Amino acid sequence: MAEKIYLNSFSFKEKIFNDGGSVLNVSIHIDKAIAELESLRQYASDKGYVNTNINKRSQSSEYGHTHYMTMNPDGFKPSSEKASTPTASNPSQQSIPQTPSATIKNEDDDIPF
Repeated sequence: MAEKIYLNSFSFKEKIFNDGGSVLNVSIHIDKAIAELESLRQYASDKGYVNTNINKRSQSSEYGHTHYMTMNPDGFKPSSEKASTPTASNPSQQSIPQTPSATIKNEDDDIPF
């Protein structure tokens, strides 16, 4: 089993709000990210995707980073015969229209959006 690959050009800081909600702010070093992503090309699926994980750190770093990104080279890589044709029985392979998604309003929520 190969070791995890750490993607260090992405930094994550979670902001937790008083109401319990949170947002994950992401900073990307463009030049380093391009180089890191190019190095991951060898692990890409037939369609050009790699799966990554965003993991929560046990303690914040000295710079306030709360999460980090990894890629497992032994992760799922679909075979070309399965990924070739979308089927009705496998909706995950069907194309998804590029339209804005609808927002579902929570009845208990006072926020209008």
